[in-house]
Amino acid sequence: MSDWTEQIKNSLIITTGDGIRYEFKLWIEASQEIEWNYSEFDYINISGTNFDKRNVRGRKFPLRFFYQGLNHTEQSERFRLSLNDQRFCIMDHPYYGLVNIQILSLKINNTELNVSEFTGTAFETITNTSQPNEVPAFEYIELKKIQLDSLSESELNVTPNITEVNTLKMTVSQNYSAGTKIVTVPDEVTDYFNAFSDASNAIDVMIASPLLAIRTTVAVLTLPAKFTATVKARIGLLLSQFNYLRRILPSIGPRVSAKQLYEIQGLSLISSMAIAAINPNRTGNERDYTNANSVIEIIEIIKGTYTQFLADLDSLQGLNGGNPSYYFPGQEAMIVFDEIISTTLANLIDIALNGKREISVVLTEDSNIILLTDKYYGIASAENTLTFVNNNGLTWRDTLIIKKGREIFYYI
Repeated sequence: MSDWTEQIKNSLIITTGDGIRYEFKLWIEASQEIEWNYSEFDYINISGTNFDKRNVRGRKFPLRFFYQGLNHTEQSERFRLSLNDQRFCIMDHPYYGLVNIQILSLKINNTELNVSEFTGTAFETITNTSQPNEVPAFEYIELKKIQLDSLSESELNVTPNITEVNTLKMTVSQNYSAGTKIVTVPDEVTDYFNAFSDASNAIDVMIASPLLAIRTTVAVLTLPAKFTATVKARIGLLLSQFNYLRRILPSIGPRVSAKQLYEIQGLSLISSMAIAAINPNRTGNERDYTNANSVIEIIEIIKGTYTQFLADLDSLQGLNGGNPSYYFPGQEAMIVFDEIISTTLANLIDIALNGKREISVVLTEDSNIILLTDKYYGIASAENTLTFVNNNGLTWRDTLIIKKGREIFYYI
């Protein structure tokens, strides 16, 4: 086997879905990101944490390579057009060998003389995209959400005090106020108000009837997931509600009931993100998941919130699992919660791999909206022109001329 000094002399080769082989003798990035699917469990009578490691996920490869020479713009244009093919590419990397990949976003920079620079990320992909489960992903996640909501009712096994009850009521009220800003459909407005009223009334008598208070609280926190709004708006709302919830962390103190209430609300909000993510709008002026980047954005939000929540729960846990005065998250609830998030992320990744890819190009000469729409969308129809304008944040000032050096985006 040759050493790294020999490998670095080799070219980076990408064979696109249309079968055309592209060789890049100039390349820089040589790194890969590797993750494994796993579940994390804590047990009441055992110190430490059990990490149940599962199969490895597809790797990520940062890309940076170049075409150089008199015909570099023609070569980069051919490569760009080949990426329009939706089938997977085969990357022959000098360090990592043959890998089946999808390039979901790519920046092409032609501003330097005699050079076309490409930067982006390659995602390792399996070639068989059939679903292994008989139950569709969205049905499976919704069923698991119902199961989690039921388990949440048993998470509160210590009676809260009046301070914790008042804190819960304030948090639910704040979340409801935020939710009213994106709910517009009359029936949804009514349902949301009724759910909030039920939760408020139940929280008032929570010390006497904790089960009803938890059930109605979870219901009102879950409703925004299915509002008639974009995924981005719904996820943004739920993220803001979770961030507001986190503001009570410094004041939770040592009481187990306060920690359990935080757990229940966090489980509800983040699992609701999963429900929102798998219920996109498919009609109207603001369609969801129009390109791979729009899906990746949601993936990163859910992953980040999930990771933060686990860190929060870890910070709240006690030192002795056998002591009933210490707090530990419910094992059954956390198992179902992990299943919801892992299934959601896997489903979103599949959508991203089959979605449109973002390409960015730095203009090498002055142009205009009509010419650029015609070049990158095939025809400068009214619909394509409007799409191009919206994707690039253009205004009436840009209708006549778009200056050289500007970065523009389009989706294939």
